[in-house]
Amino acid sequence: MDWKVELQPSARAQLRLLPDAVRREIGALIDNLRTDPFPPDCIQLENFRDLYRIRMGRYRLIYRVSAKRQLALVERIRVRGEAYSGLEPKI
Repeated sequence: MDWKVELQPSARAQLRLLPDAVRREIGALIDNLRTDPFPPDCIQLENFRDLYRIRMGRYRLIYRVSAKRQLALVERIRVRGEAYSGLEPKI
């Protein structure tokens, strides 16, 4: 069953700013979320009920999963040092 994948406007803007090679790799990660929003290399973030991350080199893809809506919502694509700042737990 295919999942719907959406990007927040800020994540879309972050993706556009990446070097071409990195953009292609992260684009492939995003496409793969359509068939499996929980790939083996994803990690559920502590203190977050529905927030996950995938590491791609020095970049982190942060996304939220709604099983009810069959949706993976990409919220951030940033380098590790910036990826987690300002995230609010939703427990």
